[in-house]
Amino acid sequence: MNRHIICVLVFLCLAGKNDCQQIHEAHPDNNKFCHQFNAHSPIGASEDHFHARSSIMLGFRSAYMSMQGMLENRETVSLESVHEDYMVSPETMNMHMQMFGLMYGVSDRLTLMIMGNYISNSMNLQMRNGNVFSTQSKGLGDTRFTVLYALRSTERQSLHLIAGILTPTGSITKTDATPMSENTLLAYPMQLGSGTIDPHIGINYLFTIAKLYITTQGKYTFRTGTNESSYSFGNILDLNAWIAYNYRKGASLSFRMNYKSESSVNTSQDNFNRMMPLFDPSNTGYKNLYSYLGLNFELFPNSLDNLELGIETGMPLIRDVNGIQMDQSFHALLGLRYTLGNKTCH
Repeated sequence: MNRHIICVLVFLCLAGKNDCQQIHEAHPDNNKFCHQFNAHSPIGASEDHFHARSSIMLGFRSAYMSMQGMLENRETVSLESVHEDYMVSPETMNMHMQMFGLMYGVSDRLTLMIMGNYISNSMNLQMRNGNVFSTQSKGLGDTRFTVLYALRSTERQSLHLIAGILTPTGSITKTDATPMSENTLLAYPMQLGSGTIDPHIGINYLFTIAKLYITTQGKYTFRTGTNESSYSFGNILDLNAWIAYNYRKGASLSFRMNYKSESSVNTSQDNFNRMMPLFDPSNTGYKNLYSYLGLNFELFPNSLDNLELGIETGMPLIRDVNGIQMDQSFHALLGLRYTLGNKTCH
């Protein structure tokens, strides 16, 4: 865990070294502390900006992820191979997530954020004997509360801290009918929350060169204790770096790289059956590297220029999983952001 925290700090503080040395120069009462930037961040990034005093932003994002086939470590494995050790193997899984967010600028330095979501999962599976069936789960996910504190903001660069907590509002006891039972407890990926209170910390640094906006961000999520089912998900290291090009007023293109690693599920009891790999704690945890292309633009620049549409699509470059897990193949996001008051700051 300590090694991951060091990675976050090194990854970002090297980029913002000069700013870290000049934090004291940015005075909180300076009316120019909050600088507006024309290029917004990719819609798939979050906690990437702060707001001027009394400014409010409403946000909605819809995310879709497709999974198909199975991996063992980095190699594709067949259903027949999975069936050698497990009675049931997943074939495909689709996840839809609708996210609703609110940001409020308490001051030019301090911004509060809340984000909730609604999740719909579906999975197709095949038994060793050739029978196929499907399972579904849907409902509220966990709710995120975040504090963003600006350390520095100039016309060319900014630096802010991220601290938050994920509260367990998502279910971890979802069930569905299967050939084995009318009320089968679903596997880890089909549950909607973590069941634990999970704090996270991070830092975000941005600088501009002409029409280019370059950002690095690192966050680390800690799992605390175990949930009511006697397990906890692994800690998460999430590193982002992106470039946005403001090709015209109110519109930008972006390219984002995302590295995310999650350690294995920690459990003291064998609460899940081992009929398929996704019930097995040894088949949890991963290291992923994704690339994303995005587009952001104001929908009505002449009349409602604070309403912005964002689109982003991503593909995995590296998938390195522990044990046997589903292979992620495609990720797409679509979202709207509307700001009341002054525009967002960076």
